[in-house]
Amino acid sequence: MMLPVRQLFSVACCVWLVLLGCRPAASDSTPARHSDGSCSVFPNSHWDVDVSSLPVHPSSASIIQNINDDDQERGMHTDFAGHTGAGATTIYYGIPFMTVDSSASGASFPPGPTDFYMYKLESDTSAGVPPGSGRYPFPINAPVEGAYTGCSVASCGGDRHVLVVDNATCTLYEVWRAEPPANNAAPWRAANGAAFSLSNPLLPQRPLGWTSADAAGLPIYPGLVKASEVAAGEVKHAIRFTARYVKAAFEYPASHLVTNQGTTPNRPWMGMRARLSSSFNCDSTLTTPEAKVICTAMKRYGVILADVGSPWYLTGEATAAWESLLGSRLGQFHSDIVKMQGKFMEVVMPPGHCLCTQPDCKNSQGTPIHFTMDVSGLPLHPDSSNIVAYISEGNTAVGMHADFAGHDGPVNTNTIYYGIPFLTVDSRPSKQQAFNPGPTDFYLYPSESDLTAGVPAGSGRYPFPADATIEGAYSGCTMTDCDTDRHVLVVDNFTCTLYEAWRCQAPANELATWSCANGAAFNLSDPLLPQRPIGWTSADAAGLPIYPGLVRVDEVAAGEVKHAIRFTSRRIRDAYAWPASHLITGQGGVGPYRSWMGLRARLSAAFKCSNLYTKEAQVICRAMQKYGLILADAGRPWFLTGEASPGWEMLLGANLAAFRNDISSITAANMEVVTPPGHCLCTIAECLNDDGTVQCLPAEVPGTQHSTPQGTRLVVQTGRSIPRLDGSTNPAYNGTIDAGITTQYSAAWNNYQGVTYYWGTPELPVSDDTGSAHESFRVLLRFEKLFQFLPAAATINQASLNLTFINWGPGTYTLEVCALTKPWVATPPAVSYAGLGWQKTGAWAAAWSQPGGWADCSTAWSVPVPPGHPQSGYIQVALPLPASVLLGWVANNGANNFGVLMRSKSGNINLRMSQHMAKPTTRPALDIYYDGGAGPITWSPEPDPSPPPSPSPDAFQDNSPQPPAQRLPDGSCAVLPGSAYQLDVSSLPLHPYSAALIASINDGNPSHSIHPDFASTTDTGAGLIPDGIPFITVDSNPAKSQQFPPGPTVFNMYPTESDVTAGVPRGSGRYPFPANAPIEGAYPGCSIADCDTDRHVLVVDNYTCTLYEAWRCEWPTSATAPWTCANGAAFNLSNPLLPQRPFGWTSADAAGLPIYAGLIKVAEIQAGAINHAIRFTARVIQPTFAWPASHLVTGHGTRAPDTPWMGLRARLRSSYSCNAALQTPAARIMCTAMQKYGLILSDIGGGWYITGEASASWSDVIPASQMAAFQADMAKMRGSDMEVVMPPGHCLCWNAQCLEVLGANTCPDPVVPGTLSPPAPTGTRVVLQTGKSVAALDGSMVASYNGTIDAGITTQYIASWNNLQGVGYYWPMAADRIMKEATTAAGETFRVVLRFDELYKFVPSGAAITSAALNMTFLNWQVGITSTVQVCVLQKPWVGSQPVASYAGIGWAKTGVTDSAGNLIGWTAPGAASDCGATWTLDVIPGYEKSGMILVSLPLPGSVIQGWVTKQSTQNYGVLIRCLNGQISLRPSQLTQYPAARPALDVYYQPGTGGLESPAPSPSPPASDPPPSPSPSPATTSDKPSPSPSPSPTNPKPSPSPETAKPSPSPASQGSGFARLVVKTGLTLSKVDGSSVVYNSTVDAGITTQYIADWNYMQGVTYYWPATPEITLGDAVNSAKESFRVLLQFAKLQQLLQPSAAVTSARLNLTLVNWQSSSQTVQSSSQTVQVCALATRWVATSPPTRYVALGWARTGMFTSSGTPVTWAEPGAWKDCSSDPAATWSFTVPCCNGVAKLSVPVPASVVAGWLANNGSANYGLLMRGASTPVTIRLSQHSDTNSRPALDITYTDTQSSAMGLSQTTTTTKSKTQPSPDRKPHHPAASPKPKRSPRVSPRPLRSPHAWRSPKP
Repeated sequence: MMLPVRQLFSVACCVWLVLLGCRPAASDSTPARHSDGSCSVFPNSHWDVDVSSLPVHPSSASIIQNINDDDQERGMHTDFAGHTGAGATTIYYGIPFMTVDSSASGASFPPGPTDFYMYKLESDTSAGVPPGSGRYPFPINAPVEGAYTGCSVASCGGDRHVLVVDNATCTLYEVWRAEPPANNAAPWRAANGAAFSLSNPLLPQRPLGWTSADAAGLPIYPGLVKASEVAAGEVKHAIRFTARYVKAAFEYPASHLVTNQGTTPNRPWMGMRARLSSSFNCDSTLTTPEAKVICTAMKRYGVILADVGSPWYLTGEATAAWESLLGSRLGQFHSDIVKMQGKFMEVVMPPGHCLCTQPDCKNSQGTPIHFTMDVSGLPLHPDSSNIVAYISEGNTAVGMHADFAGHDGPVNTNTIYYGIPFLTVDSRPSKQQAFNPGPTDFYLYPSESDLTAGVPAGSGRYPFPADATIEGAYSGCTMTDCDTDRHVLVVDNFTCTLYEAWRCQAPANELATWSCANGAAFNLSDPLLPQRPIGWTSADAAGLPIYPGLVRVDEVAAGEVKHAIRFTSRRIRDAYAWPASHLITGQGGVGPYRSWMGLRARLSAAFKCSNLYTKEAQVICRAMQKYGLILADAGRPWFLTGEASPGWEMLLGANLAAFRNDISSITAANMEVVTPPGHCLCTIAECLNDDGTVQCLPAEVPGTQHSTPQGTRLVVQTGRSIPRLDGSTNPAYNGTIDAGITTQYSAAWNNYQGVTYYWGTPELPVSDDTGSAHESFRVLLRFEKLFQFLPAAATINQASLNLTFINWGPGTYTLEVCALTKPWVATPPAVSYAGLGWQKTGAWAAAWSQPGGWADCSTAWSVPVPPGHPQSGYIQVALPLPASVLLGWVANNGANNFGVLMRSKSGNINLRMSQHMAKPTTRPALDIYYDGGAGPITWSPEPDPSPPPSPSPDAFQDNSPQPPAQRLPDGSCAVLPGSAYQLDVSSLPLHPYSAALIASINDGNPSHSIHPDFASTTDTGAGLIPDGIPFITVDSNPAKSQQFPPGPTVFNMYPTESDVTAGVPRGSGRYPFPANAPIEGAYPGCSIADCDTDRHVLVVDNYTCTLYEAWRCEWPTSATAPWTCANGAAFNLSNPLLPQRPFGWTSADAAGLPIYAGLIKVAEIQAGAINHAIRFTARVIQPTFAWPASHLVTGHGTRAPDTPWMGLRARLRSSYSCNAALQTPAARIMCTAMQKYGLILSDIGGGWYITGEASASWSDVIPASQMAAFQADMAKMRGSDMEVVMPPGHCLCWNAQCLEVLGANTCPDPVVPGTLSPPAPTGTRVVLQTGKSVAALDGSMVASYNGTIDAGITTQYIASWNNLQGVGYYWPMAADRIMKEATTAAGETFRVVLRFDELYKFVPSGAAITSAALNMTFLNWQVGITSTVQVCVLQKPWVGSQPVASYAGIGWAKTGVTDSAGNLIGWTAPGAASDCGATWTLDVIPGYEKSGMILVSLPLPGSVIQGWVTKQSTQNYGVLIRCLNGQISLRPSQLTQYPAARPALDVYYQPGTGGLESPAPSPSPPASDPPPSPSPSPATTSDKPSPSPSPSPTNPKPSPSPETAKPSPSPASQGSGFARLVVKTGLTLSKVDGSSVVYNSTVDAGITTQYIADWNYMQGVTYYWPATPEITLGDAVNSAKESFRVLLQFAKLQQLLQPSAAVTSARLNLTLVNWQSSSQTVQSSSQTVQVCALATRWVATSPPTRYVALGWARTGMFTSSGTPVTWAEPGAWKDCSSDPAATWSFTVPCCNGVAKLSVPVPASVVAGWLANNGSANYGLLMRGASTPVTIRLSQHSDTNSRPALDITYTDTQSSAMGLSQTTTTTKSKTQPSPDRKPHHPAASPKPKRSPRVSPRPLRSPHAWRSPKP
């Protein structure tokens, strides 16, 4: 087609791109040389262009003025011709160069290659040498700019360029910041390097965006003024110059822009050409002939801007020849050059002048105008909030999703990077770029594609290289295997044309053609859209170009995205708005609140982008506010599209996960739909009339020409909250009944009658005659008790049955559905599975009229089920239901509601059932609109006609139908036959870190032996307990009449990760546990208090072949009471696939594995063989897991290569001779199994503890006479005999849900575990800890570091010590350092000072710190008390050794350092806190109950480490540590018993110039509680300190995503009777009546003395909560003496706590924003905020009229006569409670940002709020702060910032009321002891362990790109 010629930009830009696109090919010809044999220098290149007649730039005068830097008389400056110094230290001005001949005999160069230490990726390197280096021919004595021979970088700084011309190859080599070799064997070092072919005139020769030794990316050498050419009388090239300030742009022939100089329009740019005006008379003005030569060159060839530096500095050769040439004229020569002033210069425009504002210059001037429209000031659409809610599918808390920045698959040729890729080509024939010979064939929409004349119909000649990248596909991946949108985007730099195509298939061979569904071509120089016919689609559904809306790596790296961003939405109406040109149909409706193609949305200006953690997310955030989003395709809601490139991971590095979390934290609630100028919706394909007028709807009333379903909406689906007709609400409907009937012929089942799989099954097949056995599968479905929700006399306006199928294709299958007329059973039959089957209805004797039930149908329908989404198989279908059928189900109270039967005559599809847990939205649903009955409209997702997006990984664990039970010959169940437990590991490859991992498990003891944790007993004094884990087998067949407790097992800790059962109370499961089932570690009747171990219960149900396992169990207390356990897991023993349960779920084992499968059993020893892997434990475990495990634990180790993980496989080395080394048969059997099947790490406990059955029968296989020999045999097998192996596909999962699609892992490299994003800290690692060996920078090894200095300073006033100044406990002492703050009667205070000396010996000065953490082990014996520890960086030196005299050196008042007079220097104030710099706080939870130890890792900013390294640690004063509440102790550096508990500094660094810092908590004041505080972890005896956590799901920036919580099962709530309730808007809370509620009863308002006569009659006015997320707090804070106070109430507390609850403590958690600077801080009571409990009621809702109700003088209440009720005095303070305890205060810390405070609230106040059913709950009033601060209120979008009331209470009459859990909650699973047993079992009694300790990471899976509508 002919493209429009509406051009806004000069077509010369394309000409420039032609030149820019040139890339020199390697020349086979002889290098160009001069007659003397020297090399030509870029002959006929840009350097030689005559610029004397080029047009002057229109902004030349302004640009020149900018370069002049406000000095209008500024002249040129010769930055050459002269010298400094004398003799050997002479340095000549300018840049030196030298010529070498690398081919000459005797040519001598340093042996090693030049190492590029700063910009390796932008340097020209050499093959065959280490990465990041190049073999450059630099002699050892090559001259360095600005340095004499031997002058170091420190003494001779500057750019230090080295330029060398190799005359052998005519190659120019240039480097920057060079360091000569230290000796003849050492290499050159430089920041970067560039190599140029001097014979190739085309520039740039190197990739766009790369720098060179010059900032412009240009070669320096051709722009130097050389003495020889001036002496010859002519300079024949442009001259290099510098300017102080430049804009972020470049122009040919430059290739690199400077990004930190800004984008001021009139600043110069890299590559800019300027010339001396022709009016300047060189001859008459200048006196020296040399100056005249340069003057002439500046007129003809001009100057070229190449670097940032002093204004108008011209660069020349550094040589003594200048002084020889000029002699006495040297001074006059310089004066002449100055006479050529800037005002005589002109900026010119070369041919094709065009500026590149992006590093790769892609589309630099071609972004369509609509994409660059500033939408920040556009009016809101009148239905903005409703449209946003509709796009968000009812959940405006959903965050944006970065559909880019990441990848699938390992990093290799099969890697698929998220996003849409593009590439740039040059189609000029002279470039000889290879394209396929044939035109691209458009096979689907040729009539809407841009075609080419002269080629076959329906095709176009598109410049697609054969290897062009396809979206969502790796090279060679077919459409069958990589079935996504498969976009191809290509920019042709020759024609400035953008080519885009959809659903593309690459050519099969070099003669084949590209094949795509359609194609579109856009003129990039034409900013007007649409360019193509109205109604045409493009590669995007909106008809828009994709490329301009992509978020690209380079623009984010440059700090600014200057265009709208493409996004998608799932449900879109049949309409579009300019600049879109195409509408899509089939999206399910035309409702008024649906979005449309081309819709513009923006991020609210109120959203603070600066609060985001990553600067890259902040860039995107600002673009969303200024340029907004543009809806361009159907897909997942709020998915933002970006470039598919590995560059994202290079740019973001360790911050990748934090970046994605940042984007997710921008929730839909912050988005606004705007109305652009002339906004108009087109509802027909071709919206323009013949006369050009528009046919579209009025902008303010979209969608009125279509009808929307009317009436009350009712959505019936299991799990939904549904209002009943009687006014009550069913909080979680569970009346969906579904079952599958099948002809699965099995004589043992139902006598060939078929069998059902009941509702416990998440999926069922639907298929008739599917295989050789002619099995048929059908599904029954009905919605019971429909009459409770739908009136019998209702008029049905619309109704549909919404079903989700899994159809893997390839065909579309027909689903037949009929309404049944015969009842069928709704519950499992009491006898057996014979009730409901192929012939029987389940109503006992009743049978179907014919087998299969179809003959018992009335109405029947059919609906096609097309192939589902390629990655998940999902497809949703909506089956319309006749009103008569629906009303028939309601009539007579549902007496005839028999539901439907479904079958498929062809194909095999699976139906998602009502009990599907992982994806509740895929459960069957009835969607009804009706009139004739009242009822609220409930939002529900609509059926999506397109395949739904990819499911989360747990969706693939539904193995449906489950395989039939597999049994052994004796009738018992086979145990996971063919599973990972039966994997032969004897020949698997060793793990590369095997030795280090074994050493870690050995826990520092090379002689650590294997310990059998069974075949022995423990005498408790009250009874003998067999060691090991017991199990029993039961038969739940009702015919067996085996007795089980009547109630279901209750899971009281992790119900959301337990396999529960329908039809029983939530959080419980019907587990066949006999009342007397054995509990691990307990004798019969022993309670948890007396037998406190893991208390596992394992039961095998031989009837169903199901394994049931539970943890921390208690026997039923009576015959009618249930079992109670912490959690429960059920495993199908016949299913070999593991894991069987959702990823991230724990089981009774910490690894999520079944315990029973790994137990050594007595029967196996009797049989003579163990045919499975054996379960074992380790003490230190990193927070990762590997298949077949499914759960990780945190807090027990670091993500380091030498730390084991859950699911780790180990084996006994094959060279170990079991028969020769061992004596007892039992040990030999175990030895053999350990060699063949190995061990599998399943839990935290003693190192190398292997687990066996707890049984008294061990004496049958190991007689008492052999027991000692058996124990000795096991001790002979040591950890050093073990090997860690790598199973096939080995991959470490760092997050809870690791697998993305069908088991395909996301590990980029299985050989190097632990490298999942977010990656482990990069760089060299240094761990400083007393006693550890550490490598020094000089190459030596410090065998035992002893530089940790710690001491305790205290106010323990002893007259004989330190003159009452306090005393220090010095480092030689091994005693723990006590910490507390003046809490005793004696007023003693204890603090600790700590530092790591000589850090500079191990970390280089100027290093870039990528991660740093201070790891400390505390002793916290406090029961239920979490202490807050404050750590600050000290700024004053203190004594570094024990004083000579006594303890007088360092103390409460003195530093221990003496001045020159010998006097002791004191702290600024006693206790040293006043000598602090950066400060952090962290929580120290109660430690392990046996040792009191708790390990805490505090991330430190890189700047702190760099400061300690600077000047050889003369400023390393370490830190001060103090405990703000309670008393704890720090384990010191001289600790002897547990060396791993000594303080450690863990640093990762990379050599460089510094400035890179690892993420660390922002410094916060002492009283604050900064988010997030470092997560404390129970201490272990590992000697591996934890590195600083990278931003990741385990330590994310606080996210405002939907928030829930639950009671922390911390020691405070275990065994002590304490419970906890946190009340906050948005939390889901349990009420005392057992129901749940999303709490929204926080009432807050601000009252103010803002005197406005029209408002409230001078009484002040309120700002109400529905629209106010923040309110100012302060009294008389400005010149108008306005005061602002805040009212806050947590209403309806009585609904959440029983009247019997006794409040023991309470805290008010607030977030305040204080932007005052530290210089403004007022250290007085004026900073104090006062709080009081009010005794007067005030209005709790916004007044009906205006803002007059609640104000400075009024409460907002009215008397019965309508008179306003007033406060006792204006401002309400006199209405506070008279109880003195009900008024208190807190301090708002300074400075500069957000402070989170936790303010104690008197328990009596909260108790008063609960009393009398809450009748006296009037809330709080806050006032104070002479400098205003801002308090965040209950409607703040950041849920973490909302006020919260944290209550601790006891209640002996009811269970603790907590918070319900959702799938997005990070759970803190704290339990005692990670250790199952000590290393030496005889030394101590058996402790307990917890498989879960600290928060698990959240996962935000990458969702698949949407299919084309």
